[in-house]
Amino acid sequence: MGKRQQIAWLRSPIGAHPDTFDVSSLFAYAVRQGRQDEILDSGVNKKVVRGLPEAHNGLLSLPSNSLFEDFCDDLTRRLPHTFYQGRAASVKETSDESLIVALEDGRAVRSKAVVLALGAPGPPAIPENLAAVPRSLMIHSDDGLGSRLQEIDGKREVLVVGGGLTAVQCAQLAIAKGCQVTLVSRRPLTTRQFDVNESWFDHRQSSRRHFEFFDQAIEERAKHIRAARGGGSVPPLYMSEIKSAISAGQLEHIVGEVYVSKILENAVEVMMGDNKEIRRFDVILNACGHRPDCLKLPIIKELQNASPVVVIDGLPMLSPDLQWGDYKRLFVIGALASLQVGPDAANLMGLRRAAQIVTQNCDLDVWAKSSAVAQWNDVKSNRFAAFAMSDSEDSCDSDSAEDSDSDDNSDEL
Repeated sequence: MGKRQQIAWLRSPIGAHPDTFDVSSLFAYAVRQGRQDEILDSGVNKKVVRGLPEAHNGLLSLPSNSLFEDFCDDLTRRLPHTFYQGRAASVKETSDESLIVALEDGRAVRSKAVVLALGAPGPPAIPENLAAVPRSLMIHSDDGLGSRLQEIDGKREVLVVGGGLTAVQCAQLAIAKGCQVTLVSRRPLTTRQFDVNESWFDHRQSSRRHFEFFDQAIEERAKHIRAARGGGSVPPLYMSEIKSAISAGQLEHIVGEVYVSKILENAVEVMMGDNKEIRRFDVILNACGHRPDCLKLPIIKELQNASPVVVIDGLPMLSPDLQWGDYKRLFVIGALASLQVGPDAANLMGLRRAAQIVTQNCDLDVWAKSSAVAQWNDVKSNRFAAFAMSDSEDSCDSDSAEDSDSDDNSDEL
């Protein structure tokens, strides 16, 4: 995806990566490879994270997309594994409690444990006003893992719909390909360095944040997730580049709704803006993400038939150990695990925590069986309960962190 969208920099800091044993390993990899120039100062609000070691040792900087991918490839080469390429159709439990993953090509893989890391929590989100546009004239940013984005080559007029980072990156890609680009968002573009406020990964405050999240009724957590993420946002670096593109006449940004006026054989006419102007575009890039509706995912629909779980606002209710239904060795991570992980479940920080939970429950962490941690069994329903008080004592300004973020690191376009 990153290469196809020609994404230069990750949004997550360099301390967020798949190596769960060493938070500095990606930074160290960059130094060993002589690639320090692929580490970018994130421009994170230093007032919010002052006193945090990561604010001064570079771990809040951003790695380039190519650096991150090469680091992951290096991890893959060094960790023993067997790789199967294919699309999973179903997961079934056998009589001996092992799991069989059936692939669409007829192959089957047996395993003692299965982790579902499906990425999107549901189908692509398509604005109701654009539902009638045929697939040939509208491309979702994730179609074919981004492979359809190459279809904009040779197009003249491109409409990008969306108000987050993906929309901005799609607009930049189209500009780089020589297209005249119009970006339409329902609200002004908002600047925020990360998907969630820094307090969610500031160790002085994060345990309190997670405690408050898990202390809520499960029905309230989806609302909390939406509030914490606050809709789509654009990091300052990208916002600056978008403003430059507008000044150069390469991009037009319109705030409002877009409506289909006429569908032609090779173009779409749409009505937009306050004056309801009708414009013709060769293709529409839909960068509105995915809507949480897990039962629209075929493999999840199969699981729900075999072992039903409660679904709230399109997200499955998993066990505190991220297990699906009655399956003790079937785990879910990523956006689908948001109700049990938190607002950052789909980000690298949340994925790291989820991976640690899965590892512990696969008996891969010997220390988790020791008597020294037996006390944790009593607080598994809210793993952060024991830290809540210490967080409160250690960070007297935790409640004001988000306010200072919005004051000092906000922008609109």
